[in-house]
Amino acid sequence: AGNDPRREINYAQVNPSTPLWAMPLEARLNASMAEVPLVPYIWSKADCVALVRANPLPLQPGETEPKVEHDYRHLREVTARLAWARPVHADQPLWNPDECRGKIVAVYRGPRAPAPACNYSVKLYHCQAAGAVGVLFVDWDPLGRFTVMPRLENGPIYPNGPSLIVQIPCFLTLYPYSGALQEGAVHTMMVAPPQCAGVPEGWRIGFVFCRKQESKRGMSKEKADELMLDFFQSRR
Repeated sequence: AGNDPRREINYAQVNPSTPLWAMPLEARLNASMAEVPLVPYIWSKADCVALVRANPLPLQPGETEPKVEHDYRHLREVTARLAWARPVHADQPLWNPDECRGKIVAVYRGPRAPAPACNYSVKLYHCQAAGAVGVLFVDWDPLGRFTVMPRLENGPIYPNGPSLIVQIPCFLTLYPYSGALQEGAVHTMMVAPPQCAGVPEGWRIGFVFCRKQESKRGMSKEKADELMLDFFQSRR
């Protein structure tokens, strides 16, 4: 469960009618370990490429190839806790919208063949519908590289389907950086200034970083007070 090293119980024995993704984290943990503090989050950083919004331009007289305008107005700095989409490819409405609301949502590219392909627009549509404030696409290929400018387009996500309006920042990072993403920790999505040296025209570089921080979960105040009371009583 994200950054949680504690063993999960067999949730089917607890509530067989409730799917795993619909259960709160604490309900999935062995009761004897529910108060064990979590390992602190560590400092980490992932290099990224920002997804540009491509606005189609009308064809001018004599033109045969369609052109697009690169739009970066949806890119901005965002700081929020990180949650992984369920399902991880976000190729359908998310199963965990409550966990993703107000969060930076991490999504894997794919799925891989022979499964049907799913583009960025479909994934973003489902994440925005769940209330995400930013989306981080993670490549599944260990040998993947930044070779093609990733982009999004407003409009139907498939023929006769619902329309996407790109409203939140979206980054793509490579598989080797996936270990820098710590579910539940506060992360920041930051866009580098335009026209950085060595960056191809039209590309925008981004970063996602997590500062060292303590986990918010652990021993409750009520449990701590109870243990302290037992301690003083034992010394009488």
